[in-house]
Amino acid sequence: MSIEFNPGDPSHSTYANDPVPSSSKMVGWVMKTGLMHDEKQANYVLIILATLFFLATIWVMLGDTSPVNTDVMYLEDLSLEVLETLTPEERASIPSRAN
Repeated sequence: MSIEFNPGDPSHSTYANDPVPSSSKMVGWVMKTGLMHDEKQANYVLIILATLFFLATIWVMLGDTSPVNTDVMYLEDLSLEVLETLTPEERASIPSRAN
């Protein structure tokens, strides 16, 4: 008695021959929101989100490269109008050229 297998017979398909495409958990999370109707839309949303995070990272890393103003403001450099608005504590915190 011999056993014969017909690989073309659809009734004898195996999981190895018919792999089920698996989607990632992140795609599942995006699709759970209900805003996306299929896996392709969810993938586009994730690509856009990743791009936005990448651009935000570049923006934060480059940051504001303008030099910080390190010029010291002396009490004598202030106008009379500004001096009149300062409290005595604020006036005492500003350095003077005389000292």
